[in-house]
Amino acid sequence: MSHNGEHSSYPFKWLPVDDEVRQRRKPLYDKESPDGENVIVAQTDFNVIMPSTFLPLAEKIYRYEPRASDIWVVSYPKSGTTMTQELLWQVSHGVNPDAVKTRLDERSSYLEFSSVYPPNIYCPPYIQDGLAHATQMDSPRVIKTHLPIQFLPPNLLDVAKVVYVARNVKDVCVSYFHHYNVWKDFYGYNGDFDNYVNLFIRGELQYGDIFGHIKDAWQHRDHPRMKIVWYEDIKANMPKAIYELAEFAGYEVTQSDVSRLEHFLKIDNYRQAVTDSVEENMKSSMSKFFRKGTVGDWKQKLGANETEKKFNDWIKMNLEGTDIPMKFH
Repeated sequence: MSHNGEHSSYPFKWLPVDDEVRQRRKPLYDKESPDGENVIVAQTDFNVIMPSTFLPLAEKIYRYEPRASDIWVVSYPKSGTTMTQELLWQVSHGVNPDAVKTRLDERSSYLEFSSVYPPNIYCPPYIQDGLAHATQMDSPRVIKTHLPIQFLPPNLLDVAKVVYVARNVKDVCVSYFHHYNVWKDFYGYNGDFDNYVNLFIRGELQYGDIFGHIKDAWQHRDHPRMKIVWYEDIKANMPKAIYELAEFAGYEVTQSDVSRLEHFLKIDNYRQAVTDSVEENMKSSMSKFFRKGTVGDWKQKLGANETEKKFNDWIKMNLEGTDIPMKFH
């Protein structure tokens, strides 16, 4: 990551998924779902699948200008993104839990959110154009994206700081499945868990292949402006995570700040605070968005069966020859 790509051509081609993938997905999704038949895949070394509505945004995001004071939170979905995003917003804005009255998506732009938002659901202005919203935000900005690192501005690590959030893939899969079910209007997924696991392992869900996503970030792990954090480590020692992330981001926090932030970010407290702050018609879905926030919840869903064996074989194949320290509690 050394130049902003302003004069170079956009390096990725986005094409419709092939017929085999389309046919495999077709019976599992509502016909009108943006995550259903009309998805596109990037021509890179691992699957990155997005709704076709992402296409007009792809190059704009790649050429977006980061600021020196930015903190970008990058992750595969359901990896602990919201907790880390809120943590970083708080330490960079004086630790003010009352700010939760303003939605996090408004305080911290989710760049490509509009492309995964169904056209038949009301979309607030700050979601309709995440790039424009980010541009008008005052510094310091905390910016969120679920896109892999290689799809972001090529000069990002030369200019800004990036926190990449990773989580063990079994917990991600279970959490992502529940997320798809809570937000049925968004995803239109009607299949069962076993079908979902097959799509997850094949990298055929929204945002594609999780191991490709993690490995794409892992190659930058020694960059001084990149910090890779594991959800399991944050949960195991929240005060330590707050101190370390604040230091990386360039902010000082007091012991009182850390205590208040730890209390605020406890899953039950944060769920209640966010649910209280949203409109009445969103309270039920938002309370379910923050599910358990536990480590090892996959054991309740997977158990010792053929699905877990398939998972384990896939994990072994993808971690072999790497030093990625993924933990399965």
